[in-house]
Amino acid sequence: MTTDNLQARAHALIGKPDSRELAAVVQLLEVMVGDEQASEAEEAVVARSKEWFLHNRGIPFERAVEDLGFSMDEIRAAAEEPGA
Repeated sequence: MTTDNLQARAHALIGKPDSRELAAVVQLLEVMVGDEQASEAEEAVVARSKEWFLHNRGIPFERAVEDLGFSMDEIRAAAEEPGA
């Protein structure tokens, strides 16, 4: 389904009069989208990161793992653990 189709379907459903269902949908959307705004400090960190990547190459994940003293096998095993 295209975005336009999904939006049209959502608008059609929202137009239904059952306010309890609409309230539930709004609450779900608020949880999914979130309304937390980034702080000025967080925005500054993101801006510095973007600037750094304009002038530098990223570090491969495997190298970062190795630099931290882990192996990729350990990372994969940890990712497969329940609750990971």
